[in-house]
Amino acid sequence: MNMKAMIERLLSDNLTDDKCTILEIGAADGKGTTKLLFDFCKENNIECTLESYEGVRSLADEAREFWKNEDRVTIHDKFFCNRQDIYEKVLPNLYSEGTLTVDHYLKDYTATCETGKFVDTVPFSPDIVFIDCWRFCHTAIVQKCKDLFSKDTVYIMEDDIANYGETKILQKYFKLNNLKKYEGLQSAGTWNFITFTL
Repeated sequence: MNMKAMIERLLSDNLTDDKCTILEIGAADGKGTTKLLFDFCKENNIECTLESYEGVRSLADEAREFWKNEDRVTIHDKFFCNRQDIYEKVLPNLYSEGTLTVDHYLKDYTATCETGKFVDTVPFSPDIVFIDCWRFCHTAIVQKCKDLFSKDTVYIMEDDIANYGETKILQKYFKLNNLKKYEGLQSAGTWNFITFTL
């Protein structure tokens, strides 16, 4: 299953109305999952507002340029978590995987904590939170969302650690209600996904 087919399945299973607000965390350059989310809604006549966050400024700038003519998509250049949660919920769970070492992740997250811009509050309440971001950061993001949003919010999360490793980390901190797993196909560039509520 490629990413387009995965997004179609995830949204078909979890979008119940013809109007929605989706919070995407991890927009990158705006041409990947951002576009797939928007295109699905457009093709299925769903009135969608897409609030998309990307903490790496250069990528956020690319995404903003790509979406500059679409009023229904807003690109924000902030990390969607609290700085303190990176120290408390991300760094303790780092481990080496393949060629990427703990030191690699530690360097990136330390730099983020020192120089990054972080979300405080937001003027919207999403129906769906779509998380497709840096490895190991999901727990800090979910904590921020839990602090801000309704318990009815549906989470769609890419699990880009083998054997649902991100999910296992999340379950150390949160009870994942209505948990459903969606098997990806790495040869097609698609990781596993999960959906849940809190």
